Amino acid sequence: YVQAGAIDVQGIRSETVLQTAFHGEDYFLSMYEAGFKTKIRGKEGNYRFTLFHDPTRLSRHDRGGTENDNLAFGVSFDQMITDKIGAFFRYGVTYGDVRTFGNTWSLGGTAKGLLPMRPKDVLGVGFCQGITDGSYRDRYNASSSESIFEAYYKIQVTDWCWIYPDVEVVLNPGANSHNDVSVVAGLRVKLEF
Repeated sequence: YVQAGAIDVQGIRSETVLQTAFHGEDYFLSMYEAGFKTKIRGKEGNYRFTLFHDPTRLSRHDRGGTENDNLAFGVSFDQMITDKIGAFFRYGVTYGDVRTFGNTWSLGGTAKGLLPMRPKDVLGVGFCQGITDGSYRDRYNASSSESIFEAYYKIQVTDWCWIYPDVEVVLNPGANSHNDVSVVAGLRVKLEF
């Protein structure tokens, strides 16, 4: 499959959709994705390749001034290993002189039906790391990365209701090694009708 989208990055939430779309400098963030679904040894997988184009003027970290027409590229792979265990890997790269993180990557996995009496529940774990660019580190005295460990448990309450308790532990929040470790807990509810 292929798909594309565009967003008016100058949009104002309190205005109508086209109020800011075609005036002055028309800045539209555009996204393009190509992907395919496959079965490897009968196990489903999704493989996606994404390109982003951001035309807005962003401040440079290294020598001042601005830079526009920033590109970013990413890959995302999800693959079931067995009928109950899946794995994922994601990687993205962008121009680090105008972004906090020039590279990001994550990996993790899911396990379905760990408890015999709960065959449709899913445990998910993951690790994500954003790597700061050298110019960002120099200008802001930042650490080389920000890392996040995450775990969630998807509980199927009914055929149409799921509850997801979630916890994240963030090391070097804001890419600042002087910040304390952050712990974020959340709860999401999904209803399908």
